[in-house]
Amino acid sequence: MQLVPQGASSPPGRRAAVHLVREDRAAPVHPSDPAAQPDPGDRSRAGAGAQLEPQQGGFVLVWTVLVMVVLLGAVGLAVDVANWTTQGNRLQTVADGAAMAGAVFLPDRPEEARLAAQDVINATGRTDIEAVIEQGTSANQLRVAVRRTVDNAFATLFGFDRTAINRDATAEFSAPVEMGSPEFIMGNDPEREGAQPDYFLGLAGPDANKQMGDRYASRFCQGAVECEGGVNDTYDPEGYTYVARVGPSTPAGPLRIQLFDPAFVEGGTVCQQTAVFPSAERLEELKSRSGTVPGLPAGWYEDAPTRYAGGKSPFCTGDNDVNGASVETSVIVRAPDDTPWDDTDNPILSQPACEATTFPAWSPAKMGATLDQLLDPASGHPDQEWVVDPSDGRWTLAEVWRRWVSVCEIPASQVTQGDYVVQVRSSARASDPTMVDTTVATAGQNFFSLRAGAATETGVDGTGMATFGRGRLPIYANKDGAETTIYAVKLQPGGTGRVLTIGFYDAGDASQPGSLQVLPPEDSNVGGVFRGCAFRRADGVEMTASGDDSCTVVDVSRATGFNGQLMYADVPISDDYTCDRDSATGCWVKVRLAFPGGVEDFTTWSAGVTGAPVRLVE
Repeated sequence: MQLVPQGASSPPGRRAAVHLVREDRAAPVHPSDPAAQPDPGDRSRAGAGAQLEPQQGGFVLVWTVLVMVVLLGAVGLAVDVANWTTQGNRLQTVADGAAMAGAVFLPDRPEEARLAAQDVINATGRTDIEAVIEQGTSANQLRVAVRRTVDNAFATLFGFDRTAINRDATAEFSAPVEMGSPEFIMGNDPEREGAQPDYFLGLAGPDANKQMGDRYASRFCQGAVECEGGVNDTYDPEGYTYVARVGPSTPAGPLRIQLFDPAFVEGGTVCQQTAVFPSAERLEELKSRSGTVPGLPAGWYEDAPTRYAGGKSPFCTGDNDVNGASVETSVIVRAPDDTPWDDTDNPILSQPACEATTFPAWSPAKMGATLDQLLDPASGHPDQEWVVDPSDGRWTLAEVWRRWVSVCEIPASQVTQGDYVVQVRSSARASDPTMVDTTVATAGQNFFSLRAGAATETGVDGTGMATFGRGRLPIYANKDGAETTIYAVKLQPGGTGRVLTIGFYDAGDASQPGSLQVLPPEDSNVGGVFRGCAFRRADGVEMTASGDDSCTVVDVSRATGFNGQLMYADVPISDDYTCDRDSATGCWVKVRLAFPGGVEDFTTWSAGVTGAPVRLVE
């Protein structure tokens, strides 16, 4: 059979169509016949325009329909997949936000953590989001798993009417670390035998030189680190905040918050100014006059010979003027709120017996008389400083000097579980203790203790309470030859690659060099000592560590260059670190101070754990 071209010509402008036809359909041709071989010059077999036989045309039509169905399905599936991706991204944002919002309440308030996470989910306005909110692998982690089912547009062609989308997130919160105490009291309680951790809390006036020990409340700065142009780079007029935490086991009743010796009363760093303190004979007179003079309760001076004696004793707070200047101390109590990472935004309590107040300062220069004359009703002093009357709206020397003073008492019906914040600062005036006044230029140093608990006839019941500083701890020690172990930082389990960093500002004001050691919690799995610690100074001076890898630095004193300097201890924390969170004193890192000579040390500690305070970990 021979194929010949037909219709070789076509109208101008149109493509030539090649049609293939059979010339001899009946004559068979043997394959070996040359006539059966294709002619190289014959191009009629190619040609896209060749006509198809009817059977071929039907196949193409069916194939085209099938391809179109597949393509339409693929396009439709792509639309659904894009919707799944969009909805999944939105759901992931919800999970991330819920986990981070709730994690800030851990580890101490798990129910509030759950509610905060749920509030974020509810805020989307969608009622079809299912959620599982639970604690993560550690106590300070919150895991939020969310699920939503969406309707499909084209996947229904394949039998998938709806698709479930699942997303989850885990957030971790590292709160400002708790410092100073796991108990209801911070500092010495001179009225309780054996309750002396050998330190008081401290506060300096804005014009006291930072070099003297207060890293944050001193505005004036000379001869110390973090200074520029005579101004302290780390000055914070908000002062210091302490927490009084009411727990589920705190006894029912009014909440009472007290400070010991909250007012500045000049006596010297070791109560050495003999002109200030009453003589032994005068103290005996005061003891006998209790209850015999209007305004002086019976028994008020029962222990006067001990309470008001000069020299070092548990009652010696060490209030000290600076260049003849004293300091006034303002106290604000704030109610619990939902932002545990910020204490200064808590609402200020202003109810009776819990109003913000500023304690005046007493010194011989101001009073024009010695303290024994002011305490003695026989002196006839016009200010009647011997009067004890909590209802008269003023603070007298007899009410505040070396006494526990109630700065806030909340009725039982108004007490809630949570963190009450006690803010102490030297930057406000008595006319408005709630406001910072930049013109305040006091310069003394005031030292005191803090306690809180259910009100009792003689003080407080601290059962179920905790008081601590948040990230900062200004302390004063004036006990000679002391080896003091202080609760420094509460270190919770949770997180990887963590480093605990403790800052020691102006440490070691002692007559002889001493040592400082960071100790792990006794209930932890660390063992007796931390290993691999690194000590460094902000000015780059090399530290002298002990040779036994026990997280100890030695040769610490004024004479060795620590005056006005900042030292850091970097303590690596293993990923499997654990401690007894259920114990009241569990998880507390301690610092052991050993100074063989005389100590008059006002120092400021700070602490933190590396990493963002709130972060997603999964």
